[in-house]
Amino acid sequence: MGRRYIIEHVAQTYRLRQIDRAYQIYTTDALKAIADNCIKYFGRDNTAEALTRRFAEIMSPRKEDERTAEEVAQDIMKNAGLSFKPKGETG
Repeated sequence: MGRRYIIEHVAQTYRLRQIDRAYQIYTTDALKAIADNCIKYFGRDNTAEALTRRFAEIMSPRKEDERTAEEVAQDIMKNAGLSFKPKGETG
C-alpha cells in the first residue's frame, strides 16, 4: 500500500461519491416534478402543498453575501488589480 495506491483510492472514492450525489439529485428532481404535476392535475393550486426547494438546495445551501454593493465592487477591483481614481484626480 504505497502512496500512489492511496491517492488513486481517494480519487476513485471521490468520483463514486459524486456519481451517487448526482443520482440522488436527479432522482429527487424527478420525484419533485411528478409531485408538482400531480398537484396541478388534481386541481390543487395551493402553493403550501407544493415542494418549494430542491434536494440539492437543502443539502448544499448557498451562503448569503452580506456585503454592501460598494464592498463587493472594492473586492472585485482589488482582486483584479485595479484602482479607482475619482473624476478629476490625476496621478
